[in-house]
Amino acid sequence: MRRDRETRIDWREAQTTHKNTGDPACANGWAFDAAHLPGGSRPDHATDVTKIERWFAEARADVFACAHTCRPVLQRFGNGLVANNGAAGLGNFRGDPRGLVTRVACTDVTSALGAPLYSADLGRARVEAVPMDFDLNEALAAFDAVWAPGSAAAVSYRERLVHGDSGWSAAAANRGGVSCPHLHALVERQTIMMPRAIAELEAHGEKRSHWAWWAFPTDMYGNSEPLPKTKLSSPAAAAELLARGPVTEWRKALELICELSEAKGQLVLPAADHGRVASFVAFWKRRAPPDWLAAVLRRLDALLPRK
Repeated sequence: MRRDRETRIDWREAQTTHKNTGDPACANGWAFDAAHLPGGSRPDHATDVTKIERWFAEARADVFACAHTCRPVLQRFGNGLVANNGAAGLGNFRGDPRGLVTRVACTDVTSALGAPLYSADLGRARVEAVPMDFDLNEALAAFDAVWAPGSAAAVSYRERLVHGDSGWSAAAANRGGVSCPHLHALVERQTIMMPRAIAELEAHGEKRSHWAWWAFPTDMYGNSEPLPKTKLSSPAAAAELLARGPVTEWRKALELICELSEAKGQLVLPAADHGRVASFVAFWKRRAPPDWLAAVLRRLDALLPRK
């Protein structure tokens, strides 16, 4: 497909979609890669947000639909959406071997492709990330007929064909709600780090490595937090984290901290983290938290040392 191929759809507020294999500047570019977009895990290679907004303006586009980078993302900007489907013929998410395609249509048009994993509306347009199922055994047979065991392709892609991308989730890819790069970075960090935190707590009974910034998110950056910095910059961002973040793993990590700490009679966290926990408790108490989080806040508050 030509990089500059343009499709016009008859909706009132959103009229133009540009389809790219990479990004508007280069057919094999990485500017729209999930790690390179604002809030991604590669701030040293981050695509400047003013450049992205200029591309939207120059193309007179509301949606950039692209692929090529093999890790999907749907991200909202001030003047449009970037929809990267990752890979159509390769698993995109942990434990899910299905491919992914981007569907762009009017909101009142019923899809024949099935339910999306996530979506975002822009005017009367709806942009969806739709999973594409296929016969995995047939796909593996075709793959193995071309690529020998131990070949570069087999090492890089066969495991992903079977199990999907172990480091990515639909929650991390879905940045189509609140336009907040700090929230996007937090969801990505939690997706990666909460399973590691759980494993560490279960193995050692205490926190030994560095993940408090993402287990106890507030409206403040961590002083020594590595880039990209994370925070919840608004009540809407906090609500969005609960709606689409890796809540199951986050909840398990927090409840495990409470259980281990109560058994020991003190927090199983370094003293340097206590201030962060106190700020976390105060921040979320003001946010009408769900029942499970309210219970965690009460337990943590009772465990905090009193001056």
